[in-house]
Amino acid sequence: MIEKILTAVFLAGALAVSWIGPRAEAADYTLRLNHTLPAAHLRQKDAELFRTMVAKVTAGRVDVQIFPAGQLYKSDQGAIKAVRSGAIEGAMVTTGDLAQFVPAFNLYETPFLITSYGQLNAVLDSPISAEILARLEPLGIKALVHTNAGSAILATHARAIQKADDLKGMRLRAAAGQIQIKALELLGASAIQLPVADIAPALERGTIDGLLTTPSALSDMQIGSIARYGTWTSQQFFPPVIVVNAAWWNRLPNDLRDAVMGILKDFERQTRELNLQEEDRAIAALRAQGVNVTKLDQAGLETFQAKLEPMLAQARQQIGPDLFDRAQKVIQSAQ
Repeated sequence: MIEKILTAVFLAGALAVSWIGPRAEAADYTLRLNHTLPAAHLRQKDAELFRTMVAKVTAGRVDVQIFPAGQLYKSDQGAIKAVRSGAIEGAMVTTGDLAQFVPAFNLYETPFLITSYGQLNAVLDSPISAEILARLEPLGIKALVHTNAGSAILATHARAIQKADDLKGMRLRAAAGQIQIKALELLGASAIQLPVADIAPALERGTIDGLLTTPSALSDMQIGSIARYGTWTSQQFFPPVIVVNAAWWNRLPNDLRDAVMGILKDFERQTRELNLQEEDRAIAALRAQGVNVTKLDQAGLETFQAKLEPMLAQARQQIGPDLFDRAQKVIQSAQ
């Protein structure tokens, strides 16, 4: 009897494999795409849109397989290194982590340099953006496109933030990159880097007092009971990048590469729309979770700007004076 049951289980498994196998093999090329945020996050929606559009224009020959919540690599830095080595084909990563490899990406992380979505999109649509993305190619990485992932919000447990001095002595989780660490230190806080999955336990234990993130990411964490205050500073905006291994990309036939490149502008446009919808949803969701969400008033905003102003001169040197000055002209001419 046991032998019959085992045989039946084995046959069922074999049938399942034979059914799954042809679907996986139908694609000529597989792109494993890692990102570190939960499956409910905006980044997953962007990844799914990318998968759908790529499948359509390549007639299914390129199969984008999405791995959310750091299933393959828990940190963006680890994912970038894996893409570079060819351990995986692709990842959606922050500009802060890319700045560890190409300092020009600090253009997007520098506080109060870009102060609106209009300014951000103007830079992303300019030749400056393409120039920065191209600097990854000597490292074995092909950068395809930016998405919009939200604006900065400070979530804290003990008290609301109304001015920069309110952050003194706090231990705050920084999302990524040296720019964010430096900014929090200038504001009087201690910056701590943690994977997304470790944020809630760290808040519960009191290891951290809060974090700098985006409304979408914060609402998906469901931590309203331990991060009761959200101060929407909009001191910076976050445009993650889809990157792929350059050798993998170069192995694609020309027609497939051209097809993928052909959808990127429309993909970028749609992700911008998704981001605005998601930010509105996230703010409403945070309030429903009991988070007291406020925006800095003008006086409070000026205290942040005064503390962080030295970072503009530092960023100009890190990014390169010529590139920085050209970007500033684009920013100043935008809304």
